[in-house]
Amino acid sequence: MNAVGLQGVSKSYTEGQNAVADLNLTVAAGELLVLVGPSGSGKTTTLRLVAGLERLTRGRIFLGPQDVTEWPPWQRDVAMIFQRPALYPHLRVRANLTVGRDLRQGRRWWHRPPHRTDPAVRDLARQLGIDSLLERWPAELSGGEQQRVALGRALLRQPAVILLDEPFSALEPDLRIELRRDLHLLQRRQGATILYVTHDAAEALALGDRIAFLHRGRVLQVGTPDEMQQEPRWRQVASFFSPWPLRFLSGECGERGLQTTTGLLPLRPSETARWPPGRTLELAFPPSAVQLVSTDVGGLEGSVQFVEACPGMRWLVTFQSGVGVLTALTDQAPPHPGETVRAVIHWDQVRWFDATTGQTLSTC
Repeated sequence: MNAVGLQGVSKSYTEGQNAVADLNLTVAAGELLVLVGPSGSGKTTTLRLVAGLERLTRGRIFLGPQDVTEWPPWQRDVAMIFQRPALYPHLRVRANLTVGRDLRQGRRWWHRPPHRTDPAVRDLARQLGIDSLLERWPAELSGGEQQRVALGRALLRQPAVILLDEPFSALEPDLRIELRRDLHLLQRRQGATILYVTHDAAEALALGDRIAFLHRGRVLQVGTPDEMQQEPRWRQVASFFSPWPLRFLSGECGERGLQTTTGLLPLRPSETARWPPGRTLELAFPPSAVQLVSTDVGGLEGSVQFVEACPGMRWLVTFQSGVGVLTALTDQAPPHPGETVRAVIHWDQVRWFDATTGQTLSTC
């Protein structure tokens, strides 16, 4: 059963700009679906449309079997957590955790005895590591603790769907990793349905049951973390989820290879025979596909532009070749800027795209 359904959803502003265009997406009950994409791709707008904070231009929104397109936010059974936690400053942590659930059940926070904690609150606070903070005020909490309280409030309410808009992006890296691990465990235990927005590829891969990649308000691809990494169907998806920065070269295919704006890149005979002359292609080279070799070996020659150190005693060496700028990954002593290097291509790691549409053609 689907907990959330978006059918042909579009959101346009008065200037004619489409923030979301013909969006079709479903989130299964108990699933954690991550929305990713560059800034301005429509991720946050999509969350706000589901929550009822924005009115859509056309389309339908469903929560379970109910069409909630015209429902105001307070009637929709959703909880939303923002980048900055929105806690009630006049309520202690205990009351902040229960206020959403109590209001939903027709109770008021001031009706609850101030020092009584029901088992559900106590258990959730323990799982979130805030059981010792129940009597504190929000102003006495760190940023990470405040976000844990906001997360606990949403989980305790058990809404139809929880919407999270980059909730951990303002935190320190180590704390981000810790909180997303806690969220992952709690979501599995409670079977919560979550729609999660992030611009961090590593976070999306770590959290998502599935990932939806948005670009200019449209969904380009939906898939599991493995599918998004191993089988990207678009140039933008391949670039976003690559563990290393990709270098792209485009040009027209000819009998001898790919003619770029600066030179001829020789291709294997099987590839030159595969593409008709004049076909415009775009090739993506991860650094692992470019291997530096000794200068007396054939290959692409280039001048080193800069060298970047990476973890594990490895280096990214960027050089200007006769066909364009490429980057190689090496664990050998790196050359210095200005030196001449040679490199060979491991074609099995190169991705091929249609230069006009950006769609994947094949992995060679």
